[in-house]
Amino acid sequence: MASAKNVADLKRTLLRPALTSHFEIAMDSPFKAGGTQGGSEQLQKFGVLYEQDQINIMCSEVSLPGSNIATLELNNDHTGVTERHAYRRIFDERLDFTFYVDDANYMPIRFFEAWIDWIVGFDDGDTRDSSSFYRAKYRDDYAVDGLKIIKFERSSPAASSRQEAISRGRPATSLTYGFVKAYPISINSIPVSYDSSNLLKCTVSMTYMRYYIDRQQRIGGTSAIGGNQGILSIAEQVLANTRQFLPPAVRDVADVVSDFVF
Repeated sequence: MASAKNVADLKRTLLRPALTSHFEIAMDSPFKAGGTQGGSEQLQKFGVLYEQDQINIMCSEVSLPGSNIATLELNNDHTGVTERHAYRRIFDERLDFTFYVDDANYMPIRFFEAWIDWIVGFDDGDTRDSSSFYRAKYRDDYAVDGLKIIKFERSSPAASSRQEAISRGRPATSLTYGFVKAYPISINSIPVSYDSSNLLKCTVSMTYMRYYIDRQQRIGGTSAIGGNQGILSIAEQVLANTRQFLPPAVRDVADVVSDFVF
């Protein structure tokens, strides 16, 4: 039997939702640490100033992956009942990442163009020759296992604290998706126009074999995430100091906003 909920329980549950704006990615590369033969030359050919962390922080949007269960129908001739039985799990075929493009090196575009060309590129390297032909590499040469999407909240520990806690066997306040054998399969066309001046973004689609979720839950306490933590802490302190001077109606609204944001 369900127990009655008081106002405090409802407030704690309903006013602390997870936000879509707190996430980070960790994208590995087939050219990492020069371990791939010819990888450095490939990056130089496309003018990539290789800084993997720069790729990670420039991601502006990504979808958390999904999956479904494949079932088959079994008809019971004696009872007339049709039953469904699960027999395999089916993972989504692709992930779409949207990246901001920097004005110094067009880093995400160059990096993923180099990666896709590394997967299926011209054999002799001369793309202008009409007689050139493509040659595909083996998957182990271009797919990576180091792609991760980490969903966290503003009250979660900083990335270094999360890693330290995990290494000590303590669960972390985050949801981490890891992907097996991931690699890009497309770079969407990017419109440009003289009619308006907007931030340039590129969308890259990646495929993978399957994903898994790291089984961490929570670390007690709170700490900083990125550079916004200090600003939000100051804002919270200012709100606490000025609350008594606010009209009652405004104070109620401020309390709701405070519970939601802080």
